[in-house]
Amino acid sequence: MILLDRRVGSRELFDPLTRFGVRVRLTTLPFGDLRFAGHGPGGLLRIGLERKRVDEILSAVHDTRFRGRQVPGLLRSYDRVYVVVEGLWRPDPASGTLMVRRGSGWVDTTYSGQRAVYSTIDHFLSSLEQKARMTIRRTSGLSETAYVVWSLYTWWQKEWAAHRSCYAVDSVGPDAAILDGQPLVRKIAAQLPGIAWSRSRAVADEFRSVRRMANAGAWAWAKIRVPTSGRTKRVVRIGLKTARRIVQAIAEEKRN
Repeated sequence: MILLDRRVGSRELFDPLTRFGVRVRLTTLPFGDLRFAGHGPGGLLRIGLERKRVDEILSAVHDTRFRGRQVPGLLRSYDRVYVVVEGLWRPDPASGTLMVRRGSGWVDTTYSGQRAVYSTIDHFLSSLEQKARMTIRRTSGLSETAYVVWSLYTWWQKEWAAHRSCYAVDSVGPDAAILDGQPLVRKIAAQLPGIAWSRSRAVADEFRSVRRMANAGAWAWAKIRVPTSGRTKRVVRIGLKTARRIVQAIAEEKRN
């Protein structure tokens, strides 16, 4: 079931969502336009969604109420937060001014008497994504927003482990590094300079534990043979230059 805020700006989604066959109940939410429960990696999660028009997002850039109250409230209330921005917008190719679709044409946007710049709204949305860990969705209007909500809702109703569409299936067999109980070594190794996930298996096979990996010197790293990332699949040594970068990164992490 989707809980939908009964106030203007939210309740317009009631009819479009019910046409998808989703159970929707009107209520009053302290934060967000709607909420529902979804299956996460460790159990049920609280999913919240905030609906904004382009002009509202532009105002939010300068509005301390949104940044100071709504954003923290959304993050405290939900485990995952989506922000849906309705409308069509683009930069003016010559000036970088924010252009918004009005009817059959594009018009400049202004805020406080000054022309709005495309990068202003784009930077703000990037901050919401990267700093607040909110997921941004752009839609053309109410009907598409309803479809996005329905799509998100049905995605989250599926068991977490059942989501496999983003995986490249290995028909040969399962990854041996996972089977032999070393996923943590791989996860940490994959964050190190020049390793990534594709080379983390070789690192895990070499060190076998996080402690041994963290205490290894540059020469121990340099001799590890890893696959190349290009089309021509070859096996090469990590090399001393990359090894020193890895050891330095680990040392800096230990100091922190």
